[in-house]
Amino acid sequence: MIKYIAYCRKSTDEKEKQVLSIESQIAELKEFATKEKLQIVYLLDTGKLLDLKFPTFWFDNTPQGKFMLSIAFGQSKYYVDNLSENVKRGNRQKLRKGILPNKAPYGYLNEPRLRIIEVDPIKSKIVKKAFELFAEGESSIADISRFFQKFGITRYNGNMLHLDTVKRVLSNKFYIGIINFSGETYEGTHKLFLPPEVFEKAQKILEAREHPKPRRNNFTFLGLARCAECGCAITAEVKHKCYPSTRGNVDYIYYRCTKKKTDCSQNYLREELLEQQLRAIVEKSSLPTSWAKLWLERLDKEGTEEKSNSENQVTKFSSEVQKIDKKLDRLLEGYLDQIIDPQIYQQKKNELVELKIKLKEKMASVSKNGSEWLGLLFK
Repeated sequence: MIKYIAYCRKSTDEKEKQVLSIESQIAELKEFATKEKLQIVYLLDTGKLLDLKFPTFWFDNTPQGKFMLSIAFGQSKYYVDNLSENVKRGNRQKLRKGILPNKAPYGYLNEPRLRIIEVDPIKSKIVKKAFELFAEGESSIADISRFFQKFGITRYNGNMLHLDTVKRVLSNKFYIGIINFSGETYEGTHKLFLPPEVFEKAQKILEAREHPKPRRNNFTFLGLARCAECGCAITAEVKHKCYPSTRGNVDYIYYRCTKKKTDCSQNYLREELLEQQLRAIVEKSSLPTSWAKLWLERLDKEGTEEKSNSENQVTKFSSEVQKIDKKLDRLLEGYLDQIIDPQIYQQKKNELVELKIKLKEKMASVSKNGSEWLGLLFK
């Protein structure tokens, strides 16, 4: 009996555009094989296959049949290539509008009806909290991965996210309005739920852990004073004492003169005693109550000046943003006229887009918090 193969194909286009699923194609081909009494196997030119039969057309293993088959394959290849170009064109249009043409990052979701990316009302809160925890500096990448798993952000099999995946999440500039796609940077139009300052803190921690500095004890009062006897700097160190029957191991912090210039006679000083001395000095420097009216008048004047300075800063940032837009237009014209090398165009464009977004963030911050430091003085 002559044997045939069943060939099913699924394009990479979106699911809703699929004419037939793989399962329905297999079912239809099985019905066709049963109707035509064909035995389906695997493998034309090698002689192992005699001819090809399809539900709507068929080919003989002859020169003419092979020629027609090559035309059919050519049409299929044209369709695939044309589909690929259409997808790329659609992606470029989305990026021009500031929309990511890929799957939405954690904390966002794809809105299929409007073909945009929106904030996920539940997962956005989880991602924001994860950033805040990491920005505090006490949590590791593994801790954040466990946090995600606890609140339902996992891999498909329910396991924790890979550490590299969590790291990519924490460094993804999409969360501050920047889209990186195929090596190019675009200004996103999606809503943001993560404060830029939290994202920046997370980046500093990531960078610090990539290039760790030698660890030092964080002594509170270093750099505030010098030795009154010899003028040398003050240093500090930790002393460990053990109280087996009562308190166990206890650490005490002592400050002392470095004695680098001469044999200074000053002894160690406990941190608690140094704090008392510093508090006494600060209390002597407190301002008299009679100055209050003068300072309030001065603060009113400062507030007016600060408001004017804030408005001037916003105007300046706005002007710089407009200049960047003009530079981006000239850059694109040079690229389209083949004057600028593609690699240089891409690198310069990325720099300008990121600078534009940072300027917009500064504009928003100055508009909102320009005189906030003055308000704190009245509390």
